[in-house]
Amino acid sequence: MDSILDSSVGQKVSLLVQRGGKDVEVELSVGDLHAITPDRFVTVAGGSFHNLSYQQARLYAVPVKGVYVCEAAGSFKFEATESGWIIESIDQRKTPDLDTFIKVISTIPDRARVVVTYKHLRDLHTVNTSIIHIDRHWSDKMRMAIRNDNTGVWDFTELAPPLPAAPPARCKANFARLDTVGHPAAAEVIQSFVRVSCTMPLKLDGFPRARKIGFGLVINADKGLVIVSRAVVPFDLCDISLTIAESIIVEAKVMFLHPLANYAIIQYDPSLVDAPVKSAKLATETIKQGAPTTFLGFNQNLRAVVTPTTVTDITA
Repeated sequence: MDSILDSSVGQKVSLLVQRGGKDVEVELSVGDLHAITPDRFVTVAGGSFHNLSYQQARLYAVPVKGVYVCEAAGSFKFEATESGWIIESIDQRKTPDLDTFIKVISTIPDRARVVVTYKHLRDLHTVNTSIIHIDRHWSDKMRMAIRNDNTGVWDFTELAPPLPAAPPARCKANFARLDTVGHPAAAEVIQSFVRVSCTMPLKLDGFPRARKIGFGLVINADKGLVIVSRAVVPFDLCDISLTIAESIIVEAKVMFLHPLANYAIIQYDPSLVDAPVKSAKLATETIKQGAPTTFLGFNQNLRAVVTPTTVTDITA
């Protein structure tokens, strides 16, 4: 039977079967397995993509269609799991196959923030949505790899060059008010906090993460200087974006990394921010153990939390 099917690819064969004790003759079209097995893939923005293969579709009992993320990395490093994603759309444009995906992604400039919808092969009824930064500077090349059955290796060709990033624009926003917390000083200091998102294209110095999110404190609003932990910004080979007043997003760069005290100084362009950002008022005296104070921090949902507390321990 294998030899008959192999010699009849693209043609029809007659099959005699028994159904309910009766002979039934049916005519079947013989498909080409190689036609539904990907022989090419594309790498762009740190990720790799190809058309969904017959083997994966058969494993999950789904149709053989869609753009499969075979390497969820770079801009396309989604949360929860690293494999099994099907890209539905990018920048509100459908991507039903690899050719359409290439056309769409080639029109998106570097550092653009776009909406991506995607599904997992285990649950095609649930649509996931994320906003991602397109990286075409660390991963500037978009390459197509095609399997060469004569040589047994992949032939690589470069596709569309990266489009330059759009110039940043000045944005306006206001900080959320914390009038109900009962601590006027804490309600004011919220205007000195910014959310810091750091993306690392390479793993260096034993740092295990490719992306970290934390908070920084504005120490000079006029110059746009922010102090942040090196647990968030471990080194300067990275992309840093700051979210100010929960809505304004600006790029930042590393100005200083302290080798011992585990903090970094980063800087953004204050001319791009139309918001009442304030320089934090730093104490001139060292806080002591047992001193009462007011704690202001951010929970796992990135929301401000204010509570009175007492200093229990001080370690250097």
